[in-house]
Amino acid sequence: MSSLRTFVLMRPPRLKAEHIDTVFKSYKGTSLDVVLVDVNSDHKTPPGTRNWKDDDTVRIWEADVPVSFYGDDDDVVLCDNWIWTHGVKGTLWTQEKRRMASWEEIERRLAGHIIPPLIVPVSALLSILAAQMRSSHVGDDNVQSPKCGFGGGEEAYYGRGACCVASYGENFTDGVDKFEGGS
Repeated sequence: MSSLRTFVLMRPPRLKAEHIDTVFKSYKGTSLDVVLVDVNSDHKTPPGTRNWKDDDTVRIWEADVPVSFYGDDDDVVLCDNWIWTHGVKGTLWTQEKRRMASWEEIERRLAGHIIPPLIVPVSALLSILAAQMRSSHVGDDNVQSPKCGFGGGEEAYYGRGACCVASYGENFTDGVDKFEGGS
């Protein structure tokens, strides 16, 4: 198995992280690309899949098999035909594929969009917010919490002891003049 360079197979239906680890432990060569072939909706990273490293000798890839418009074909037949057809044509090794995501990458995606760090110094933000809060009398019991828009369709509310600080995608100061509310 050490001379094997590329291994194309239909994705096992119950693929587990342990199976991937076994391939990593068993391979004694210098470079192996394992290409898992399946319809897109069946490609899922098994929970607990290891993190990939730049110097890994094994790389796990996913290749998507197109489905019919009606989706009435059997996935196994589609995948088998796809491998056979591209093998006969001599195009199997050059088919489009993507690296399988590690479990850590999946968890990051599930955590939602991470807002990039703000470039505006915190002291500048606090000065802007303090000035806006003073001018709108935020915190007075008889004043409704004013609303501010910071661009990008984001809205946030100031209230007693709380304030919004940022939106992403635009310069913070672009939305300062959109402050509404207060007296």
